[in-house]
Amino acid sequence: MTAVAGQRADERPAVLIVDDEPDNLDMLARALRGVGRIETATDGADALERLRRADYAALVTDHLMPGLTGVELLERAARIAPRTERILVSAFGDADVLTEAINRGHISHFLPKPVDLRELRRRVERAVAAAAPAGRRALVLAPPAAAAAVTAALRAAGITVSDARTPGADPGDGDVLVWHANVTGGVIDEVRRALHEVERVRRAHTDYGMFEMVGRSPAMQAVFEQIERVAKSDATVLVRGETGTGKEMVARLVHSLSARRERPFIAVNCAALPESLVESELFGHERGAFTGAQTRKLGRFERADGGTLFIDEVGHMPAAVQVKLLRVLQERAFERVGGNQTLHVDIRLVTATNLDLEEAIARGEFREDLFYRLNVVPISLPPLRERTGDIPLLVDHALARFQRRLGKEGIRISDRMMQRMLDYDWPGNVRELMNVVERAVALTPSGGVADLPDIRSRGPRERLAAIIPERPEASLRELVAEFERRIIAQALERHGGNRTRAAKELGITRQGLSQKIAKYGL
Repeated sequence: MTAVAGQRADERPAVLIVDDEPDNLDMLARALRGVGRIETATDGADALERLRRADYAALVTDHLMPGLTGVELLERAARIAPRTERILVSAFGDADVLTEAINRGHISHFLPKPVDLRELRRRVERAVAAAAPAGRRALVLAPPAAAAAVTAALRAAGITVSDARTPGADPGDGDVLVWHANVTGGVIDEVRRALHEVERVRRAHTDYGMFEMVGRSPAMQAVFEQIERVAKSDATVLVRGETGTGKEMVARLVHSLSARRERPFIAVNCAALPESLVESELFGHERGAFTGAQTRKLGRFERADGGTLFIDEVGHMPAAVQVKLLRVLQERAFERVGGNQTLHVDIRLVTATNLDLEEAIARGEFREDLFYRLNVVPISLPPLRERTGDIPLLVDHALARFQRRLGKEGIRISDRMMQRMLDYDWPGNVRELMNVVERAVALTPSGGVADLPDIRSRGPRERLAAIIPERPEASLRELVAEFERRIIAQALERHGGNRTRAAKELGITRQGLSQKIAKYGL
């Protein structure tokens, strides 16, 4: 067998700037010089044609232009090039139109005039870094007689070809796809198909932060297997786990591996919304439905039609909205707030929570019938402290990502810092770890050794000292009671209020834990 490996030519991602004023166009182009490959257009029609022909990391546009306005351009661009970062730069006067465009996901960022050019450059740099080639290679194994056809197919697909045995051509650096090609007339098509699959996986990794969901631990392998199985169906999924464990990433991955992957993925966080706005955000409203509703608004369900809707922190959903959500799950139908037209949607629903929904049901705060509708396929994410063996792997992936984003290379983590990371509890889980690594990369020059003295690893003695109250006047009985109260409170927090799991960790019965919760007013 002959092995060949290929890598895409290192072309900088393109940035498209649109403005009908030559002076403004020149100013923006100069401000973004060196950030990707800059292209310009003077009207929306030209910009749309370019978006249809090529991929762009970012689209920067003014609003008031002849023909298509900036908002109209971004609305169409969202359908043509959904992965392109869409930035509106304008002295915008119509707040309602702007708000609607942002709510519908047409505008990624809005920068008012006079524009902060440093902020614009920062946002475009992030978009370009996210779109930059990640250095993936495809390895194709083929019989010697087919090697020429394989090489031709790779080159035709825009891949730079080299022998896998040559220095620097090791495909182990990135995603690897082993393809045993037969010597037939269809070998080129087979190779093209293989490369297309590599690119699809690469995009899924780039788009949905897959680096943060890596893990060799048995717990994470079980999660990956669950995701792969459930993605093949349209079953409703409930993701449970502590804050920062990656619940939204699970939802995005389920979507990206499903038959709905080319359709919208829409996310909403119930805990981040005022209770009075949750219903309007999910189901939309008609003009005049309530004070301030000056225009019709499409809800998240309508925007997700054909795709996946992710509702985070579903345990915080108001009771009245729970009733409406239950009806959608049963009938796939609803009405906008203030409307009487019944709308039908075709969606895949994924919800997530860090709360103990069973306890919420017992308290009368969450509907039991809705819980059973949501909990068709439960996926539980382990906290990082329960899979510390994955920390070095996560750190390696984060280092690679943030160095690419910040234009650095050769940075490594000191042994001392790695040990502190392994000893640390990570109450913020993977999200906290990512923030720590990003800060380390930002503060370390290329080729340097990252070490952050402010990361505190707490051994057993330090953990004990942190929860023993400093009250020299207190009696032994009071100190023991306070110590027990704090231990129980922390266990409940770690398990999102789940009494069964907290009791298991504490080595007591669930009934005993409930009695202590009542005793200490937790």
